[in-house]
Amino acid sequence: MSLYLYQNDQRTGPFTEEQISQMLRVGIVSPDTLGWKEGMPDWKSLSTFISLPNTGFPPAPQAGKSPLGLISLIFGLVGMAGWLVLLVVAGVAHNAGTVTPTFNIIVGCLFFGGLSLNFTAMVLGVIGAFKSKANTLAIIGASLNGFQIIGLIVLVFIGLAVKHVQ
Repeated sequence: MSLYLYQNDQRTGPFTEEQISQMLRVGIVSPDTLGWKEGMPDWKSLSTFISLPNTGFPPAPQAGKSPLGLISLIFGLVGMAGWLVLLVVAGVAHNAGTVTPTFNIIVGCLFFGGLSLNFTAMVLGVIGAFKSKANTLAIIGASLNGFQIIGLIVLVFIGLAVKHVQ
């Protein structure tokens, strides 16, 4: 029986069912390609009236959302709150004149720990953004952590400049 295909606003054919199966197997046509054979009232997708060839491969898995984006976003939000608390505590201690070398060591350790946490979360966000398509959480998380890193570096330079002026 002769089969016809309709692709790119053009009718092609006639083809045998064996030829159509071969075209499906190699990817020249898809199961959604419109086809027609004698006795059919309308054009229909090939999958509705022709047996699809078995390629031997299971169906491709669906890409899921990567949890890395959510992790990056959570670390970014927690980091922002942590930086705010650290800046307020350091500012209050500085204004009260209660800054000691031990206090400076603790603040320095928290600073570098937080900075490394932000950097790790930014990298996880970037990986999450590339691992799964349209992962908005990953993009927001990576950006949030990146902005925090840039902001902290700017604050360090401002602090060094103010200290140098005094």
